[in-house]
Amino acid sequence: MTPLEIANRKAWYGSQFAAFERNLNGGRASSVHRTRRASMERFNGIDFPTARSEDWKYTSLDPLLQHNFAGYSAVEGLAPAAVEPYVWEDTPHYRLTFVNGRHTASSSRLPEGGAPIQIRTLGNVLEEDPQGIEDLLRSMPEAHDPFTLLNTAFLLEGAVIDVPDGMAVDKPVHLLFLSAPDERALVTYPRVILRVGREARVSVSEHFASVTPHVHFTNVVTQMAVGADAVVHYHRIQDENPNSFQIGLTQIVQARRSRVHSTVVTLGGRLTRNFIHLVLADEHIESTLNGLYLTRGRQHADHRTLIDHAKPHGTTHELYKGILDGHSTGVFNGKIIVRPDAQKTDAKQSNNNILLSEDATVNTRPQLEIFADDVKCTHGATVGRIDEDALFYLQTRGLNAEAARNLLTYAFAGEILERIQVPALREKLNARLRDRLQH
Repeated sequence: MTPLEIANRKAWYGSQFAAFERNLNGGRASSVHRTRRASMERFNGIDFPTARSEDWKYTSLDPLLQHNFAGYSAVEGLAPAAVEPYVWEDTPHYRLTFVNGRHTASSSRLPEGGAPIQIRTLGNVLEEDPQGIEDLLRSMPEAHDPFTLLNTAFLLEGAVIDVPDGMAVDKPVHLLFLSAPDERALVTYPRVILRVGREARVSVSEHFASVTPHVHFTNVVTQMAVGADAVVHYHRIQDENPNSFQIGLTQIVQARRSRVHSTVVTLGGRLTRNFIHLVLADEHIESTLNGLYLTRGRQHADHRTLIDHAKPHGTTHELYKGILDGHSTGVFNGKIIVRPDAQKTDAKQSNNNILLSEDATVNTRPQLEIFADDVKCTHGATVGRIDEDALFYLQTRGLNAEAARNLLTYAFAGEILERIQVPALREKLNARLRDRLQH
């Protein structure tokens, strides 16, 4: 895009923010809104990244910036049949459902009084405890990218989950974000805040899906603070339509002896950019980052991770896998930083990719920045095609070429899906993967 076109796009977001402010009424006097305005001012002072930026070298924002996205209220309610494919009806769980960025109570399943977990909408928390949200916003590292700044500028709705000290939550939490736009290009700015106390345990899944085929843009930020000795299982599923865009940031800060298991699965979207920033802020922390992306057509999936080992005795294992078909493109950029004080660090990173067509491409860049001397760190990446010997072996056992290829591809992806700790989610994703491979 030309500089003039980019300037016009920034002016568009400015006009949308002015309309957003007018609808806040008394909310404009709150301290949170002062933070919103500050974020918008910083957004106005920077440019959208281009290929000249190292972090965006392989991802062009031109398809996204061609649209004038506008936010509007959710539809009054979706028919149960429209929501049914995404819920876990046979599994006890808690659920918050959002349609076009707004909470839909009729499709949610919240804890009853006395439950060991507090699940609230961000809108309610902004009314009840705006100072607490303001303190949390200030705890975030200073944002330098326009999309995180926009998410804060339009901060209004999302989920706030608080798990008290010592509490093991016996039901998984399902955050369901459905987009049902009409012909207008829709943008939503969900913010998810997860605060897990000392020695607590919880499983949280974010699921993004499209109900209609129209263009929309999801700009999501997740903040996670994990207390000492706590355990968190976190899943993010992106299964939006082929005309959609998603840019997401997940920031995780772990305290002493905590454990986080993260799994990201990207199936849909015209352009997806998912960034996980993990900080091991104390000693004896364990983290596992798993990822799977399947692209076809002209999809583009960009996954970036930054693991910051700040203290000694930290252990991280990272495995991302990609399956690319058609003219699709993938990007993996994983960086591990080991600070001078982070002795006895054990970090492993791997990115493996299969190309199913001659026209699919992937750019992979695993990185290590080590400033300590007593560490064990490895990283590696592979890009290849399906093993011809294995394909031939399966065909000698009676499978045709297509069935053999699908079976090998399914086994390659299954290593990631089998690590998902919620059976209902794992089963749905396995079924989705089988359907995707058949088509």
